[in-house]
Amino acid sequence: MLIRHVVNYSVVFCLTTLSGIAFGETLTDYFPLEDGNLWTYRAVGPGYILNTTQTVTGDSVFNGRKTKELRSSAGPDGAEYAYYTNDEEGIRLHGFFLPTMGRVILEPPAVIAGKTMDVNETVESRGRASFSIFGIGEASLDYESSSTFQGGYENLSVPAGDYETIVLKTSLRIYGKIAGEEFDENTSGVDWYAKYTGIVQSQLEGEQGKSVLVTTNVRKADSLAPILDLLLE
Repeated sequence: MLIRHVVNYSVVFCLTTLSGIAFGETLTDYFPLEDGNLWTYRAVGPGYILNTTQTVTGDSVFNGRKTKELRSSAGPDGAEYAYYTNDEEGIRLHGFFLPTMGRVILEPPAVIAGKTMDVNETVESRGRASFSIFGIGEASLDYESSSTFQGGYENLSVPAGDYETIVLKTSLRIYGKIAGEEFDENTSGVDWYAKYTGIVQSQLEGEQGKSVLVTTNVRKADSLAPILDLLLE
């Protein structure tokens, strides 16, 4: 079902990570959306291994707004697309397009993180999730999302390298009635982000498996250190 698929997909895709960190951390630095940015992930759990590649394909007008299109490949349904903005209003998810199923619009967009956040600060969003399902029609449900900046720099070693990360816990609930039947799906997870790099590791709440970064063409979090050292000499 498209709705259930999107709820699970959204946390892995993006919904998109922190103790011992200065107040007012700029979280938008942890989610780079330059055209051509590419990340390859490997999700491993009981009985499955799934490789996924995510690519920023460029600007796209989604629901009348200029967004960045993030394409995810692999999985049983082929390519999937999510639409984000990363600006003064923070990191926001506007919706999805699944070529084999349909389109989902979140109105207003779900806030994944504020531009800056303090440790243990939470941002919440609520609104409508409008579905256009191929061959079926339209459906409109309520949605609620929540993201908590958990604090703390944590060193992680993944196949792509060693990273100093922050942690963001996110949840997404979509609920309402479909053809008179009650629907209520809630998914939550934790993402570890590296500065100027993006998501390094993800884990769904209640799941034994996790997804880790295997390769990326985006600079590592510590790549600015040598430049700063030269400037400070």
